[in-house]
Amino acid sequence: MPTGLYGGDKPLSSKEPTAGSEFCSAAEMMFSLETMVAITGRADFADRLERIAFNVLPTQATDDFAWKQYYSIVNQVVAAKRRPGEHPTDHGGMDLVFGVLSGYPCCTTNTHQAWPKLTQHLWMASQDGGLAAIAYAPCTVSAKVGEGKTVTIRQAGDCPFGETVTFAISADAPAEFALHLRIPGWCKQATIEVNGEVCARPTGNQFARVHRAWRDGDTVTLRFPMALVTSRWYADAVSLERGPAALE
Repeated sequence: MPTGLYGGDKPLSSKEPTAGSEFCSAAEMMFSLETMVAITGRADFADRLERIAFNVLPTQATDDFAWKQYYSIVNQVVAAKRRPGEHPTDHGGMDLVFGVLSGYPCCTTNTHQAWPKLTQHLWMASQDGGLAAIAYAPCTVSAKVGEGKTVTIRQAGDCPFGETVTFAISADAPAEFALHLRIPGWCKQATIEVNGEVCARPTGNQFARVHRAWRDGDTVTLRFPMALVTSRWYADAVSLERGPAALE
């Protein structure tokens, strides 16, 4: 479906826009994709991870996570009780209503895990002693790199809504290691700047490697041009997509 999830309101159903996807599906699919990136190193799995995290997950719980919605539906404009017989697995019409125990209680016990696990997987260690940026969101990571030196990287910028990600590096001493920056498949060509100078223009669907001796105060700027694209779905429906809302 345009959200990156399957239509799975209990059984795998269809691509119909009235088919929902469980909160559990978002949480568990995100963790599966995070694990798949770690095993394979494939950038496209992280593309789908961001698509779900930024388009589905925010819609399914209140900001304080006190209430959750059992099913999320594409283009849903209201959270209300369904009419009798409107859907075959509607749990008494309560599957779209925000509450603690609407639908099955499995989602109540899953609501807590998605955001923390995404945060844990924003960065990963790489086999060459460097660091890999898996997904893009404001964060700070401290890690041992290269020959065991500790660096801290603060990630900022306006992604996923804008086209720029920035990295500020802090280190007590120069540290030589590689940064592996994910270039999403929806981005035809990105720009990488180190300390204000362009050092690479990588194409999409890969991890771009930037290896150097990094010093305290170094900065990296990553720019992703976000084209507006369309995709066609069930019954000639059209989805308008931009940036992390788009798949290659």
